[in-house]
Amino acid sequence: KMRSAGYTETITSIEEGISDYVKNYLLPDKHLG
Repeated sequence: KMRSAGYTETITSIEEGISDYVKNYLLPDKHLG
């Protein structure tokens, strides 16, 4: 479904996607602790 919507990057597992999102988008802006 994602490829038909124009998504061309390598499709990763849900866990990998969430981990990547957190590391690249959330952590740099929000310093936890």
